[in-house]
Amino acid sequence: MHLLTCYYKPKPGGFCKRYFQAINALLSRGHTVHYLALEKFPIDHPNCHFHRFPWPQKLSETLLFWGVWHCLAPVYLALLCIKYKIERPFCFSPTYGYLLILAKFLSKDKILPIFLRADTIHTHKINKKPYPIIFIDTLIEGLGIYKNHIYSVSNSCIEALLTRHPLLKPKSSSLLRNNISTRITQKPDRHKKSLHAACIGIVEPLKNQNFLIECWQLLNQKNITLHIFGEGPSLTDIQQLINSTNTNKRIICHGWQDMTGHWKNIDLVLTPSLVEGAPNVVLEALGYKIPILASDIPAHKEILEGEYLLHFSPESWAEKIDNFAQNPQKFTDLFFENNKQT
Repeated sequence: MHLLTCYYKPKPGGFCKRYFQAINALLSRGHTVHYLALEKFPIDHPNCHFHRFPWPQKLSETLLFWGVWHCLAPVYLALLCIKYKIERPFCFSPTYGYLLILAKFLSKDKILPIFLRADTIHTHKINKKPYPIIFIDTLIEGLGIYKNHIYSVSNSCIEALLTRHPLLKPKSSSLLRNNISTRITQKPDRHKKSLHAACIGIVEPLKNQNFLIECWQLLNQKNITLHIFGEGPSLTDIQQLINSTNTNKRIICHGWQDMTGHWKNIDLVLTPSLVEGAPNVVLEALGYKIPILASDIPAHKEILEGEYLLHFSPESWAEKIDNFAQNPQKFTDLFFENNKQT
């Protein structure tokens, strides 16, 4: 089958990680994938074909780019669909569903599956985007999902989408959760003197890393170090906050890392996010049998239970982290006893 997709450019994070996994899975099954983007995806396969959108890469985050992208990408995708006899387009966001509308009607199957990984409009509101941008993106989202097939990683994302667009409904919507794979290579030593907590992801306001720095100032137990893995727009501010609070000996920023070799050294995962679509870090931590403390938001509630979901109170988080540091093994055993259905 000849497939067509698009995303403006590859970047670190769970979105692209899952997106590229999907493309690789299709390629491994003998399908051919064509994609429109500004930059080549990190996929090396003879049946994966990159079609470059003609725009300077350095100007890819401007309002002018997004205006041109939304006007011209649908035309480019339609032409690719005709030229390569595309049987089915697919994408990982309603916005890209909108860009693929023409391609859908020109494709052989006339079907457009959209894999939904996050609530973009809710994210815009938390980030205090200007109202005109939120309005335009909401309209594009509605047009993107209309009479298409939606596969979401969480019920909360589906519910938000359907509530927002009572008239522009998808043809179908269903749940397709990210998998939890067990990858324990060795049992961590829960009795060691020095413990290591980790916050993993893009360093931005939505991930709320600055909240953990506030928590670390309140800890009674000093034998636990916080490792912040990730890059992003807030990294400089986070590093300055660490230095100003004199927590730089107990909080370390590592930048973006391949986490494969780090999981075995992590004793506790912390995810104080303000919003999530599919919390990949939570799922990976469960796969490695590492306990988690997470913010009490809908996406986390679908995975974790009760007392490990916390409101945004630094005192509550500090108390839980102290409890863990006092007896890591007992805390871990109780966590997996309470979350054994996950």
